[in-house]
This record gives sequence, C-alpha cells and structure tokens, in this order.
Amino acid sequence: MLYDISLHTADTSPKWADGVGGITAKLANGKEVKIPVLESTNVLTVGVTGTGKSKSYTLPAARCLLAANPMMKGVFFETKRTFLDAFMQENDKVIAYDPTIVPARNLFQWCLIKEIRQARDKEGEMRQIAEVLFGDLLAGAENNRAWIESARNTFIAVLRVIVDCYSDNTSNWDLINALRNMSVHDLLAYLSKHPRNHSLLSKDFSFDVSKKDTYIPTRRATDVMFFFNSVLEVWGGSFESKGQDTIHDYLHGAPEYGRNLFLVHDLATAESSRPFILYFLKKIKDEKMSLSSTIKEPMLWCMDEADKLADGGKAADFGLFQAATLGREYGLQILLTTQSVESLYGLAPGFNEHIAKGGLSGFPVLISFRPGDATTISTLQTLFGSRRHDITTMPLSRYDHPTVKSELEPVVSEADFAQLDTGEAYIKIKSAPTQKVSIILEECWEVLYGC
Repeated sequence: MLYDISLHTADTSPKWADGVGGITAKLANGKEVKIPVLESTNVLTVGVTGTGKSKSYTLPAARCLLAANPMMKGVFFETKRTFLDAFMQENDKVIAYDPTIVPARNLFQWCLIKEIRQARDKEGEMRQIAEVLFGDLLAGAENNRAWIESARNTFIAVLRVIVDCYSDNTSNWDLINALRNMSVHDLLAYLSKHPRNHSLLSKDFSFDVSKKDTYIPTRRATDVMFFFNSVLEVWGGSFESKGQDTIHDYLHGAPEYGRNLFLVHDLATAESSRPFILYFLKKIKDEKMSLSSTIKEPMLWCMDEADKLADGGKAADFGLFQAATLGREYGLQILLTTQSVESLYGLAPGFNEHIAKGGLSGFPVLISFRPGDATTISTLQTLFGSRRHDITTMPLSRYDHPTVKSELEPVVSEADFAQLDTGEAYIKIKSAPTQKVSIILEECWEVLYGC
C-alpha cells in the first residue's frame, strides 16, 4: 500500500523584496498580501485569454513603475488598446496603421529619410530598414532569393541617392508614390546619380551608365523590379504619410513628443504594419542599449502578446531576449505577457527554441495565470522548480520495516494550473518560494485610476 505524505507549508508571509508599489492579493490561506512591483526587474506573465494577466497585473504594475519615476519613458506594444486607453497623455505618440485611431496630434507619422539622416551610421541604417522590409520575401525566397536580394539592394540604392545627393527630408508619401510611378529606365537613371550604385546597376540590371538613353530592360531587370514593386505595396495607412516623426526624436526628448510611445498592432492590418513595428522596436532597443547611447532615462517596455508579430510562422526577431538578458545594465525593464511559451519561439533568431527558453532566465519574476497548452505547462513547471516528495511503502509482513522513497515533483502540478480561476495565479519572485495568489481586481482599478 502507498501513502502520499504531503509537504507541510508554514503559515508565514512570503519573504518578497520591497517594491515601489504593491498589488493587493490573497494567499491560498486567505491572508492578504501586497505583490511588490520591483524596479529594474523583468516580469514574464503567462495565461490564456480572459484569465486577467494584463488587467490584473501588468497594467497596475506599469502604473506603479511610471508613477515612481517621472523620468522613465514608457514603450507599449499591444494588439488591442488596453494600455493606450489607460496611459496616453497629451503629447504621447501612437504608431498604428490606421491613422484615425487617435487624434492627429498623437499619431506618429514616420519619415524614413529623416530617420536615416539622424542615424550615426547612415549606411547601416539603410540596410537595417531594407532587411526588415524585405525580410518576409527573403524568408520564403527559395529559387527567387537572388532576385529578392537584388531588389533589396536596389531599395538601399534609392535611399543612398536621396540621403547623399539631396538635402531635404523627403516624406514617405512623396518617396513611395514617386517610386511607384517611375519606369524601370527612369529609376535606373536616377540611381546612376550616385557612383556607389554603378556596380549594382551593371551586375543586376546590365545598365551601362554611359549608354543609359538606349537601355532596354533585361529579363533579370524585370524580375528584380517585380519584387521591388511588391515591397512598395506594403506601404500604406499612417506609414505612407507626409509627416516628419522619427524614433530618434522621440528617444532624445524632442519637445513635440510626450513620455510614452504606443505601438498598436492591429491584427486586421498585421501584414502591412508588422515590418514597420519590427523595425521600430529593434531601433529602440539598439539606441537604448548602444555603448555610445546618450539616452540616460530609464525605459519601461510593456510587451502585451508581442508574439503576435510572429503569427503565421513569420520571423519576428527584434532583439527581445537580448534586451531581457542585458537590458537591465542599460536601464531597460520589460513586462512581457503571452498566452503560450511556445509562441515566444518566433521572437528568437531563427525560431530557435533554445534561445527563447534561455532568454526566459532574463525574467526573475514569473507569474502564471491559467496556461492552456502542454509545452507552456512543462516550461512553467521547470521555471517554478521542484520539491521532494516522500512516498512510504508499508511492508506486507509485520516483521518488515516501511520503506521511504524520495522523488522530485513539480511545485505546481498540471491539476494546480487547471484549477486556476480568473485573477488567480502562481507567482515566483526571484529566489522566494512559489506562491498561489488571488489578485483582488477591485484594488487593481483603484491603483489604475485612483478611485
């Protein structure tokens, strides 16, 4: 016969570090506690939709952090507008495909050429932008890779002419529409203005600068232009505007920008907005974490289901896990929410599962509302840790002694996860033992709105 000897847990308050604020909750024994909101500490929050992960924890935690440090900038990624509605202030900027989502003064109207001019490495910035814009085409290139790479290099060549040969910050509207209306001959003649482009023109288009008036497009030139023009069609909505906004100006505190920047990834226009949002996030990360950065203010990233950027199996590496493991030294803090650990793999280079799981070590605070899949449960069990479980076997004969076998078992079982109700979660704060908590939602709204 087997006897399950349960582990005794002392009725004591958790030994959590002090934070800049607290979120009211109850322990499994009914005792009321404050979940500390810690500065300079990344938090991973997991749970299926409707379990309370954003409104119960991430929203009030972000409110506490921003209130505690008025110098902190807030960067919010979301697919709804939960954080936008809660935090947007008068001069804050919103990046969204739909220009009607916010008043015109709040809409971020990007200027590609101005962004490049402001970069320390202009040529590198051009390549970075082109890599993102042509990323999806290159990922599924197969036999067309050489033509797509040529189309990407042609786009870089266009930017090079504008940046090096002209002084005005051409708007995205003027740039994209001019390119759409150019014939192949006109485009190549335009590119020939920059000597650095001449080798590309010769190799990819068989274009002789000295004989440009008699040029006849080759089959390769036609194929390259097909992919070049297909990327031009991605531009639309607010990204095809006449504005002069740049990420550089926001990060360096230009007076027309507020404290917060919102990136709203509308799933209805995800295909068009995704490459731009990826570029913006990577740009922010690179600028903040550069050794030569002059951005001294701390920064909070609220990434609410950023894995949606990888929907459809598309690569979405903007440096999230690098930011998670190294960002603390540069004043970067991340609050990351997701429905599934497996969906985070798409945010790692090459969909690398091991990089993604390794990157989770950069989140010292782990909060799990009810998870919904086996991979997530298994990963969470590893992160929450194990405990020893003694099993006593009674002998068949009264003359023999009982035997005790010690085994490791997860601190949180699959059944424990399955029984979580809305607002209930398991939480592990740094090295403190895992606790089951029930967040008091009414208190959350008080923290948020001061009512």
